[in-house]
Amino acid sequence: SERPPNAEAFLGLVRDVAFKREGLVLRADPHAVAVAFGALLRTGGDADRALRAALALRDDASEAAPGLRLGFLVANAPTVVQRDGQGSVRVELRRGVTAQLDVAARRGLEGPVMVSGNLVDLLADAWRIGDPSFVDPPEGTGSAQVVDPEIEHVAPLLGPANRDQRRPLGPPGQRALVGRELPLKTLRDAFSEAIRARRSRAVLVLGEAGLGKRALVERFVASLPRTACWVLRASGSWSRRNIPMGVFLDLLARFLEIEHQTPSARIGQRLAALGLREAEVLGQTLATSLGLADAEAPQLPARTRRDRLWRLVRRLIIGLAQRRPVLVIIENLQFHDEQSLDLLREWIQAEQPWPVLGVATGRPGNRRVELVRREPNVMEIRLQELDAQARRELVARRFEDPDAAQPLTEAIVARTGGNPLFIEQTLASLIERGVVAWNAQGRHLVVKQPGAQIALPRTIEAALGERLEELSPADREVLQGAAVLGRHFRAAELPPLLAREVDEALTHLDDRGFIERIEGARTGTESHRFTTVSLHETCKATLSPAQARRLHGRAAELRRARPDYAEEHDAGPIAEHLMAAGRPTEAAEPALCAAEHASEVAGNVEAYYYYSLALRALTPDDPRRFEALLRRERILRAWGRRRAQVADIRQLLDTAERRADPQQLAIASVRLLRFYLEVGRPQSAERLLPRVSERVDAVPDPQPFMAVLAELRSELAFVRGRFDEAEQHAQAGLAHCGHDTRGLRQRARLLRSRGQVKAGIGRFDEAREAFEEALSLARRIDNVRLEANLLNSLGEVAGRSTHYQEAIDYFKASLAIDRELGDRFTTGRKLANLGMAYATIGLWRRAERYLRKALELHEAVGHPGEWGDVVVALGEVVASLGDLDASQALL
Repeated sequence: SERPPNAEAFLGLVRDVAFKREGLVLRADPHAVAVAFGALLRTGGDADRALRAALALRDDASEAAPGLRLGFLVANAPTVVQRDGQGSVRVELRRGVTAQLDVAARRGLEGPVMVSGNLVDLLADAWRIGDPSFVDPPEGTGSAQVVDPEIEHVAPLLGPANRDQRRPLGPPGQRALVGRELPLKTLRDAFSEAIRARRSRAVLVLGEAGLGKRALVERFVASLPRTACWVLRASGSWSRRNIPMGVFLDLLARFLEIEHQTPSARIGQRLAALGLREAEVLGQTLATSLGLADAEAPQLPARTRRDRLWRLVRRLIIGLAQRRPVLVIIENLQFHDEQSLDLLREWIQAEQPWPVLGVATGRPGNRRVELVRREPNVMEIRLQELDAQARRELVARRFEDPDAAQPLTEAIVARTGGNPLFIEQTLASLIERGVVAWNAQGRHLVVKQPGAQIALPRTIEAALGERLEELSPADREVLQGAAVLGRHFRAAELPPLLAREVDEALTHLDDRGFIERIEGARTGTESHRFTTVSLHETCKATLSPAQARRLHGRAAELRRARPDYAEEHDAGPIAEHLMAAGRPTEAAEPALCAAEHASEVAGNVEAYYYYSLALRALTPDDPRRFEALLRRERILRAWGRRRAQVADIRQLLDTAERRADPQQLAIASVRLLRFYLEVGRPQSAERLLPRVSERVDAVPDPQPFMAVLAELRSELAFVRGRFDEAEQHAQAGLAHCGHDTRGLRQRARLLRSRGQVKAGIGRFDEAREAFEEALSLARRIDNVRLEANLLNSLGEVAGRSTHYQEAIDYFKASLAIDRELGDRFTTGRKLANLGMAYATIGLWRRAERYLRKALELHEAVGHPGEWGDVVVALGEVVASLGDLDASQALL
């Protein structure tokens, strides 16, 4: 404890408790107390005696010595026993362990009793213990000088495991894992192989709703010794599906025990204690991304910020894996944001030389899940419905007399099929209807209405619906309110949401298996969750429209009033609540904020979703509508979704004409002109050009527009084969470029147009100079999309100059950037260029692979001219491979 004014009373209490419980006082002074149990003679109950002594001291300290700030730690620590010549025995803690124990004990200052990781398994049968957390090493030691690695992490004591908590609560069979022995063995074998070979492994558990994905993962984690590995865990959820990096931010916050009031500097200290390089920089980036109270406002470019977060996740996992194996569990892939999904796929694609097992779960058929499933390094475990024997066993094992329950068992199995959740919910429904009940011991079920005609639900949704209908109105109202808040919710928000007390209802719902507490939940975060995703979805669907509008509106107000409110994470869910509440006018601003924040970390999917939400909320005359359309059109252009893109451009034109704004008219017209050139419609571009020129001339400050128009004129002349005219337009446009970021970006584009002309007439050295100057500008202003296109142009010049390896390197670098950006628009051309380069040097198989990918992308995006070039090149490659029939068909 910290030095109090007078600690003598407490020290006397320590000596009394130690004497009564046969403990040996090693140290007792105003700074610290150390009591050893089993130092001289070890017994099987040493750990339990030590824990009970700590609880007794904590309970009695308030009366014996009020005002003390105390932290208690029960740990299995090494000691040194010495005997002198007179036969006296002296016991001391091993050198260096004292400081380590002091740091660990301070983790629980004025909190629960903490238990060292090496005692968790020993005490788990009689006590409930929370999730372990890492303890920073003593200052000045560094992670490599930790005296006892078994005391590196501690867990809070939650309370005794009383009889009621030991028997299964809620739906019977909830803790049973029947018919999943082979998938469980597969997970164990994969982890063993990762540890033995010291190579990372990835496993994807697939299954429809209710087939037991989470139960399988829970059983696998429970089967591992608590100190055998690090466990990093996070889950996707509907409410966070559009928060960029949301899943991994949650994983980091949970593992590092970060709360809203956690000082940003402390995060850097924790990362440094784990041995991570750039700990301070990465910690500050994480603090900003989490929106902590003292975090700096976002100042980094989107790509830099995202890269730092990716680097932090990778370094943390590798740093932990250098000490002991790491298990990373990512659940509900179908609810992941795109950036978390990209990071997960990047990790999977390159096997790491560390003992790491990644386990992901998801529902088959979902686009995000399928992207992970198709990764070649992923081992797939597909959960099917239970077979007939396993179904009967899952039901029969719950009954005291399986023979007496056989008719009921057969009826349940026949109706529910092999879906474990359906079986469990049906049994739970029968308990609530009085058909079956717990026996006197509370361990098994007995049939109360033998021979009764029982109507069983036909689907899992019907089973869940029946259970919801059987709830009392008060309990059902609380559950529906929780469903509005999300699958993971804060119980403290339910009373203001419903304007009533909810403690009793929460206890009922917990006892009946509808919800469960989140063990080890951080203060001020989600404290409860629905037991299954299906239950949350079904409960949410039972809300009436009027009820949903009222609750969603109140939920938006509560979220905005949170002490840890951060616009980056909360604006999007607030917008969704307000839209569901029928208040679109209020939803527009938070939706636009969420879209802006997503754009800041290059989250195109999330930004598109929120811009679309905002556009549904904005009225046609709202001045914010034009900018939202403009930003959404850019995303659609990057994705190559041409029909949707041109529809947005038409809306831009309509909005600009309605407002009669010359600048907006010029912007929309230039966008349409660029669109025609990109999709290979030069005739339409030629007809539109005079009107675009008129609208640009009408702008009060036409200089920036003149530079863009010069680029497009050059592009049009080049497509038409008028090379001198194309070069003149590009050169003339340079005079209209400013020196700000926008002007430098346009200068780079004009230099690219000029280089394109030089390459087209065979003056490759001049083309290279123009492209390299443009590339330097693109990197200076951190425009990675332009950088990717210029790398591709340099690759084309290198290839035409017969520098094939250089060309391949440029193309690969360009493709890598496109992959990070999710940009499909120009990727097809780069894939085709890479395929043609491989064909030129005779690597036909590689050439075929890249050309087929390019062909597929051109067909999806709609590049008819480039599609034809790829078909011809592919036909020549296939002929070189000896398949003349396929070649003839292509040509």
